[in-house]
Amino acid sequence: MYDTGMEGNSLKKQSDGEQRHSPEEPRLSERYAAFLEKVKGKLSPEETEEFSALNEEEKGKESREDMSATDYLTGLRNRRGFYEEVQRLDALLAREQQYTRMKIPSAFLYIDLDGFKEVNDSCGHACGDRGLKLVAENVRAAVREYDVLARIGGDEFGVFTHGNDEEAAVQFAGRIRAAIEGVTEKLRAEYPGYKGHLSASIGVIGLDEAKGFLGEKFTPEEAMRLADFALYAAKAAGKEGTLSYTEAAKLDSDGTFKKDFLASA
Repeated sequence: MYDTGMEGNSLKKQSDGEQRHSPEEPRLSERYAAFLEKVKGKLSPEETEEFSALNEEEKGKESREDMSATDYLTGLRNRRGFYEEVQRLDALLAREQQYTRMKIPSAFLYIDLDGFKEVNDSCGHACGDRGLKLVAENVRAAVREYDVLARIGGDEFGVFTHGNDEEAAVQFAGRIRAAIEGVTEKLRAEYPGYKGHLSASIGVIGLDEAKGFLGEKFTPEEAMRLADFALYAAKAAGKEGTLSYTEAAKLDSDGTFKKDFLASA
């Protein structure tokens, strides 16, 4: 179920305001409109009116929140914008499932850059800022248009992807890692003093797995906490890899690693 990109299979500690949406990234209100078009003629007049009202309400929210929910450097959503968008998208997916009677699997990905400290140390913070912008651009191109992408702090990014269960999301994470690794050559071309290698470790948890651990009702923050645990385990196992929460829990069969993770929070 997981792609490590690492050696070994044990867990060991290791040292070691702007626009909210990019022009290429559809707003959630556009998804409402697309959904209405898809089910046109299948909804009652009352249901059509309900979704149309939700669409207009969402447009108003997007206008008010453009500044406060955006990361100033990358133009991606910030932590707040990420969790708010996930909650709205999750509510819409629940409605889609209700009307289409089709299950839509989803997953969270917690991304932490490997080798980013060297970017700042070798060629300064301007180079580091440029690196983060390039990472944002490359990852935005790698995810699908309705996936939710954000910079959630420092050199950490989050993705909420639907249509992918945990196993599929692990494979999806491999594409994101490749996109991040592609930043290295771009950065070297712009900053000849940079000789390092930029990559990422990614923790993944599917919504079904999160429900199994947290129960039916949980927040996006709680799910990302579990993805963060998988990320922590991936880094401890050698960095530059992807690990699902399910596999991280198996490797940590006695629970001691998770105890250390919680204590470090």
